[in-house]
Amino acid sequence: VVKILLSEGIAVVFGEGGRTEGGKSSPTSEAGFFYSPKKKKKIRPLQEGVALLIRKTGALVVPMWVECKKASFNLPDKIYFSSLIFIFFLELWKKEAITIKIGRPLKFQRSDSREKITQKLVTILLDLADEE
Repeated sequence: VVKILLSEGIAVVFGEGGRTEGGKSSPTSEAGFFYSPKKKKKIRPLQEGVALLIRKTGALVVPMWVECKKASFNLPDKIYFSSLIFIFFLELWKKEAITIKIGRPLKFQRSDSREKITQKLVTILLDLADEE
């Protein structure tokens, strides 16, 4: 991913490292979640790798809130081709099962701390989550 970003490529990173709701890896406890200002949405803490990628590459960050509302579908254990993932999300979007909210692009300084980057991203993502 570092090589892709340093060569001005695009990478999509799900910073939580897993699904917040309904996944096999979802925590059963509410402890550790961050909640949106309206308390209707939540995310898990972001993994350290997100801030590490930003600091190492200086890449432009476009925050996106992705929410799957009516996920009644069968998904294979592994999907190897990004085009298949795109088609899968497109089909869900057509069925109004997925909402994608895109925030304003932002740039961090490579000298920004991991904590500062992570805190700002969490705040932006949760603000996006609450947008109507």
